[in-house]
Amino acid sequence: MTAMAGKQLSNSRHATRENNLIWLESFGCEITKGASAIRVQHNELAEYNAWLVYGDDEVLIDRLRIHTDQTTPWTDGRVFIDKSTPAPAVGRFLRDGNFDVVGFSTTYVALAKPGKGTGTYEVKPALPEERGRWATMYSEGFSREHEVPQDMRRWRDDFASSSPVRFWFVQHLGQDIGVFQTCHAYNVVGLYSLTLTRQYRSFGNLRGVVKCLVSHLAATGHTHVYFERESCGRVPPDQIRRGGTCFEAVRVMSINRWRSNTH
Repeated sequence: MTAMAGKQLSNSRHATRENNLIWLESFGCEITKGASAIRVQHNELAEYNAWLVYGDDEVLIDRLRIHTDQTTPWTDGRVFIDKSTPAPAVGRFLRDGNFDVVGFSTTYVALAKPGKGTGTYEVKPALPEERGRWATMYSEGFSREHEVPQDMRRWRDDFASSSPVRFWFVQHLGQDIGVFQTCHAYNVVGLYSLTLTRQYRSFGNLRGVVKCLVSHLAATGHTHVYFERESCGRVPPDQIRRGGTCFEAVRVMSINRWRSNTH
């Protein structure tokens, strides 16, 4: 995949961002859009509380100013800053408010093409009556076995509606070995929650699964596929290969966390 031209890159950034917001809303996140930032809030899952920053936003700056001046605890979660759009005032308040850059969140996009063969791997839609089994495998895959009831509630509405979010099982030799989700909106497909159960976790299985699901999406008319990846410390690469497909970075955001939340 060659480097994207300016207009195509801009379109991909917009489409993937809006697609991601739809996925977040699907399980109860409240989205508040400001002039240059988006606030994400969830009543039960605090790990999803965040600010997504695309420039200096006055509402966010006011909240950071109060936090800095009054030394009040920061409860808004992590602050993600798009590295392609300057936000010097937000950056200054983050430094004064004892925030640290703890990593990067990168959005990778690829042009999906049908594969020559997916070997022994298949993807299968999860039916509404299979919600419990899907949620159990999701919980196991992300080491959340004690949260199975919560995960079942989290995805209940999407299973029962015509949501853009769809649920899938991954199969190997006819055996369910993992799960994932897709979000279909803005002419892109987001890949989410991909996980394999413990006994099937390996790089070989992961490569086979990605190759299979990208090929499946391409064969069903979905051409642009993306996923988001968080990395700690080092700057992420511009391109990565997964299952034989080259994914190109279209957005890199620094992840800023209040220092008192890191100990």
